[in-house]
Amino acid sequence: MSSPRGWLAWLLLAQPWVSAGAGVTVSFDPSNPDIGPFPSNALTVPDPAQKTSLRMALPQADCGSDPVCAGIAALNELDGFALQPRIRVRFSGAVDPATLRSGIVLVWLDNLTPDEVGLADPGRLSAINQVIYDPAANTAYAQPDDFFDQHRRYALVVTDAVKDTAGDPTQADPAFLACSQQPSSDYCASLQTALPDLALKVAPRTIIAASIFTTLSATAWLEKARDYLAQSGPVEIARAAPAIKASDIASVNWHAQVKTGPAGFQDFPTVIPASVLEGVDRIVFNSYKSPRFLNGQQFIPNLPTAAALPPPDASDVIQVHTFVPSSPPPPDGYPVILFGHGFSESGFQSPTLAASTFAKAGFAVMAIHAVGHGYGPESVFQIVAKDGKTSDLPGGGRGVDLDGDGRILDYEGCVVSLPAPIGLRDCMRQTVVDLMQLARALRGGAVLEEAGGVRLDPARIYYTGLSLGAVYGAMLHAVDPNIKAAALSSGGGSIVDIMRWTRAAFLRDIGRGVVAGRTPSLLNAGSDFNDNYVLRNQPPKVNSVMGAIELQNFFSTVDWLQAPGDPLSYAPHLKLTPLQGMTAKKTLFLFAQGDRTVPNPQNSALIRAAGGLETSSLYRNDLVAPIARLLNQPLPDDPHSFLVNLSTLGSALVATAAQQMVAGFLASGGLTIPDVNGMARQLLRLDVFETPKDYLETLNW
Repeated sequence: MSSPRGWLAWLLLAQPWVSAGAGVTVSFDPSNPDIGPFPSNALTVPDPAQKTSLRMALPQADCGSDPVCAGIAALNELDGFALQPRIRVRFSGAVDPATLRSGIVLVWLDNLTPDEVGLADPGRLSAINQVIYDPAANTAYAQPDDFFDQHRRYALVVTDAVKDTAGDPTQADPAFLACSQQPSSDYCASLQTALPDLALKVAPRTIIAASIFTTLSATAWLEKARDYLAQSGPVEIARAAPAIKASDIASVNWHAQVKTGPAGFQDFPTVIPASVLEGVDRIVFNSYKSPRFLNGQQFIPNLPTAAALPPPDASDVIQVHTFVPSSPPPPDGYPVILFGHGFSESGFQSPTLAASTFAKAGFAVMAIHAVGHGYGPESVFQIVAKDGKTSDLPGGGRGVDLDGDGRILDYEGCVVSLPAPIGLRDCMRQTVVDLMQLARALRGGAVLEEAGGVRLDPARIYYTGLSLGAVYGAMLHAVDPNIKAAALSSGGGSIVDIMRWTRAAFLRDIGRGVVAGRTPSLLNAGSDFNDNYVLRNQPPKVNSVMGAIELQNFFSTVDWLQAPGDPLSYAPHLKLTPLQGMTAKKTLFLFAQGDRTVPNPQNSALIRAAGGLETSSLYRNDLVAPIARLLNQPLPDDPHSFLVNLSTLGSALVATAAQQMVAGFLASGGLTIPDVNGMARQLLRLDVFETPKDYLETLNW
């Protein structure tokens, strides 16, 4: 601190501390997450096995059967804090909530690895957003306004711009003065070193509390899994069943295994109109092996982020089917779209509904079941031909009876798993591994049929995902160099925020079950929960709901644990800051105004994290739905599945246009988004699809 600049900064810091403690102060105990300021590296320990050289060390009492406590144990295996950490600042008395945004700021510090260029240079200031003030504990909570880099240091700074209810500036706690002026720990010494520069960054405001924290290495495991696959031998594609001519299909039946011990089945028959598979010549059925990193409880044990990935002990046989176009293949083979289905679906649902449009555009379409989907492993896909003959094909269901009740739900094996509340994290990561393995097989020139063969172009592998398929699709696209361009429809994040705001009954039921599984239960609205959360860009909310803060803290824990399997952790790496060895990717984001399953603020979060506003397309359901009702062609109340909804003439027209947009975007290698509004613009004098001018941060219901 010998430079004039350093002494000036120190004077700026030290001058107001003479009166510290005379009024409302910022409580300071960085080793106590309930007091803070939080987050803080005082809650970590050194660990050279981690990329950040740190490991979490949150205080933890005897867990008993409390899943939140078990979640803390899992957090303590991570190498840093969440990329969108829940900020906590406690005061000794009441403060004016309206002053919190101007008085609390985050400062970007150094990136701890050279693996990525990063989202911002050191010294950037980030405001806070989604501010909640709890008057019962005089505590402010917030989220950073910006998305943060992984494995990077940040400073949380509280200034005297926060006022008490009398309008007087809040002041420093004597404990903060002692830590920063006479440090007695390595953490306090690091804080003392940082404060002069921080003071200059936030001047003329005066610092009255601060913490330094490090974000976790969210993508490390999946990058290691990708590299493990790359070093493995070639992937063999085996024939699983004879190909089926599309023109011969009259109907299909999903003979799903829904029970165990003994196995029980339920049929889901579907009549297939000729138009659904128009342009498709045949469906080819194959299988391949993919390494299984999931353990018997359907989660992947945490691995130190700087450690080598141990080879898995087992592999899974993955069933894959391909819709082959009826048009002749190009000289290098058909370009191929890997299609990721939605939550509680199977690989035989939404991919089938898009196959016709994509086949007409010359694309082969391939699909697998995501982990935990397709019901049980004894499920059978039955195809009934027009001559009445039935062909039984291996269904390859990947559902698991996790709770031991003898039933297999359509998504069981890919839900929040108690007592380790890790959400969808690991079924997403394993599904991405399986898709990367499939892309490797295609890149290696896999032959899908022994006789004649289906030639697929190894240089033109693309991806399209709907809903959950867009979630794990964002992860896949960010880490796999074999995917040349992708279209992500109705995706969003974080996964916790989707469950928090969704109107989809099945997702809300899952959320209620997770909350009820807390010991004691956190249900605070009868059989439901109300966490009284706040959307972005809204005024600070003063909490008045009993139990809401506890709910918010619980969701924050799950969100943090989910980060290595959440699309928001990967979205910045699509274009803004590619991962090591990767280049910027081409991505089309599609979403619908008023989506009730993945609400618009969560659609927007994914697009904002990716810097993808210019390559996004908004389906204006709010404009089209009233006209459709007048024409006696009502559209669904929830436009979430607009990409594949063929249930009515109106919805089919919308779906076909959306699919044509995707096909054109992928055919151009992600360089062009085709205008598919021609007919609607002529007939209805409006654009059904438009590039949004800004992010949609309200629910729009």
